[in-house]
Amino acid sequence: MCPHNDPILCQCNTQRCHHFGDCCINVPDATQKPDYQKGWKCHQIDKSNDHTGMVVVDTCAPDASAAEKESCAKGGIGEWSLYGWLVTDSETMITYKNRYCALCNNVSSMIYWDADLSCTNCSSNNKTGFKEECHLRSYIPPLLNSSEHLYECALDKEYFDTCPDTYVDWKLKNDCENGATFRVYSHKKIFKNYFCSICNLEDNIEEAKFPMSSSPYRLNCHLT
Repeated sequence: MCPHNDPILCQCNTQRCHHFGDCCINVPDATQKPDYQKGWKCHQIDKSNDHTGMVVVDTCAPDASAAEKESCAKGGIGEWSLYGWLVTDSETMITYKNRYCALCNNVSSMIYWDADLSCTNCSSNNKTGFKEECHLRSYIPPLLNSSEHLYECALDKEYFDTCPDTYVDWKLKNDCENGATFRVYSHKKIFKNYFCSICNLEDNIEEAKFPMSSSPYRLNCHLT
């Protein structure tokens, strides 16, 4: 298994990492491309931890209907509505922004996160009187509250899997966006592959670092 206390730059869970393009370099078929890679965001679930978050899928499968994609896209992660209520696939343990995102990714059995609703009366002015403000907070269900269920990601990193819109080399853009995933790192930036690092770093390409066995970051898995 992966060392748990290292900075999160890659993952060892072969059931999930191929879908997110963040497999460590010695995971079997690490550069393998699934039918599609799920769109996701790194969501902060522990307000006291600014470094490590959790992967949350916020897009539909490509063959989903327009109505399904619209429902999935509504709201923000963890907001006060059904569109922000997190759910987790009970089979793959992949977490989705809401039930609609799960359904349009063909999830048949999901676990709803625990949530509580807190409301306060806030005084605005004499004309409008009191205005009630409510907030919904999602909590990890006890069933999922372990490292094997949480799919972690680095909150303090910026992820790049496309070239800038203004970049003119169409072949490099295609290699970046549609090529195999083999991550490259530069300070607080993580690139999908070397081609993405070229078009985003350009004159600063010498800052790009390949995974090395001597790296202080987790770039290999202890496979059994």
